[in-house]
This record gives sequence, C-alpha cells and structure tokens, in this order.
Amino acid sequence: MRHLIELRTAYFDSSPLGSRALLAVDFAGVPELRMFCRYFIIHVQWYFPEGIDIYFENIGGKMLDAVILNMRFDGRIAACGMISQYNLNQPEGVHNLMHIVYKQIRIQGFVVFKYFHLYSKFLDFVVPLITEGKIFYVEDIVEGLENAPKALIGLFSGSNFGKQVVLVSKK
Repeated sequence: MRHLIELRTAYFDSSPLGSRALLAVDFAGVPELRMFCRYFIIHVQWYFPEGIDIYFENIGGKMLDAVILNMRFDGRIAACGMISQYNLNQPEGVHNLMHIVYKQIRIQGFVVFKYFHLYSKFLDFVVPLITEGKIFYVEDIVEGLENAPKALIGLFSGSNFGKQVVLVSKK
C-alpha cells in the first residue's frame, strides 16, 4: 500500500518497495498546523494502520513520541532537527524509548554538510521528480529587502506557509 501524507510543505510518496514513510517538516510554529499535529498524533494509527517504516525527524517532542509508538519492527528514523524544542527553556523528554529496543528501531542523526559532496547526485535524482510533479513544494514569497525582517519574524510566529522566500529584485 502506498501513502501520501502532507504536513505543511512536505510531500512524500513512499518508495516502490512499499515502505510506509512519514516526512514531517517544521509546522510547530503555525497555530492551525499545531492543531493538525495534535490531531495527527491522536490519529497516527489511522494514517499508518500497519505502522511506519521510515520517519524523517524534524519536529521532536510529542510528535516523536507518537511516531515511536507507531514504528514497525526494524523501522528507521533519520533525525536532522527538532524544531519544537529549539526555543523551550526546558526541552521535553521522549517517553517511549523502550519501543526503540523492543522494535529494534534504528535512529541516526545527521547534518546536511556531511553529505554536501553528494549534492550533484541528489540533483540528478530529484530534479526529474520535481519536473514530473512527483515532488513539489510551496513557497511564501515576500517582495523587497525591506520586508525581510518581517518575513524572518514570520518564520517563528507561523505567519508564513511553505518555504519563506524574500524576493530582493525581479531582475
């Protein structure tokens, strides 16, 4: 079974191998999407009745807790960020860690700079998928450098939707 899950700007169609995958991108700052996050956490089993094989961790907190509970045996989690934790005075803990042991889940953190040498190979792979409409993204474009500070603040208050872009010049 193939799944398509939308969480803010991220769209991920699971692999031809049949993996049930979840890609969650930083929607913690958007009130409507925080509500969706709570809904998703409660209903994650409905979205993935057979469990999750692959999870791209970029949120942390309660979302990570819900995902760990619903991971399949030998599942994999790629962790590159935890946006829900960045500005907290007291970061939330993860409460379902024994499931990592029971389900033999592999979690690996990474930073993009380690893989920069693969960037051209990535472009060769992903550009055709974008061209074919299999992967797409949403941009929130603000015009004028004078609006850059407001756009930056909007990233943290949740007023943007999608990737925030400041268009400095149309030339």
